[in-house]
Amino acid sequence: MPLGENGVVVLHFYELCSKILGQQIAYEKEESDYYNFIVSETLLKIPASGLKYDAILVDEGQDFSDDMYKVVTSLLNEKTNNLTIALDEGQNIYHRKQSWKDLGVQAKGRLHRISYVYRCTKELHAFSSRFIGTNGSPPASSVAQQYGMFPDLYEYHGPKPQISQLQSMEEIIGFVADTIKKLVDQGECSCSDIAILYTMKSTQDSPEIQIPQMIGKALEKRGILYNWVSEDYRSKRSYDVTTDTVTISTIQSAKGFDYSRVFLIGLDLFDPAKGSEAEVKSLTYVGITRARYELSIPYVKRSDLISKLLACL
Repeated sequence: MPLGENGVVVLHFYELCSKILGQQIAYEKEESDYYNFIVSETLLKIPASGLKYDAILVDEGQDFSDDMYKVVTSLLNEKTNNLTIALDEGQNIYHRKQSWKDLGVQAKGRLHRISYVYRCTKELHAFSSRFIGTNGSPPASSVAQQYGMFPDLYEYHGPKPQISQLQSMEEIIGFVADTIKKLVDQGECSCSDIAILYTMKSTQDSPEIQIPQMIGKALEKRGILYNWVSEDYRSKRSYDVTTDTVTISTIQSAKGFDYSRVFLIGLDLFDPAKGSEAEVKSLTYVGITRARYELSIPYVKRSDLISKLLACL
């Protein structure tokens, strides 16, 4: 089936709302009341739009609210009734909980859990499992049979995560840029398979210091091309993961992507007063699970979060 009209259409949720409402919508950086209004208006306009899809796949389903799911189910062809939702409860940074029955989603008996590691090394999987609170134990017997049939597929090993303390943010950025330069020069990794993920644009102590710009300048100085994906929506929209540039992004904007090497900057900068412990934990989990092979977490201050991560090694 081709991409495009009368074929497979790939849309951001608010792009779908824009299509139904016939007006431009800000996809980010607005207050929650704005997006609640957009969703409610979209629900009202769906019957008159005549828009229906034979099958719908929702990715990152943990980020959808009940009303967002009502939009999705309202667009589903009742004859085909083909709805697939992919989600990871560990990545639920907005802590939304859905009642599938109330939403008209027939989930009972149709739930499939992926119990085996297929994306990252065993070392990274064990680390992320310990952090999120699962034991990373071997899969149930039904899945264990697959391990026996294809043992090489699941024996993917790599280095343990590196968590290292440095003296300042400037030193961290220099360390990251030097490491990337070495990886690229030695042919160990292409730029397109490297990501630098940050938690905030600046520190509370030094708001004038813009972390993404500092990272970009450090890479430029070493002759490394980069793409600041989370600069604005246009940069996100035009992001091409195959372009041979290092990705600079917030953790949130990196959801749905993964990279061979990931550098996670600023986990020690989280302000406990600006987010719940559960939100910080989920966001950190998203960050560490972006890495397929190697993960580096440099920090300055040994916060409670850093101590928890060190205990998971």
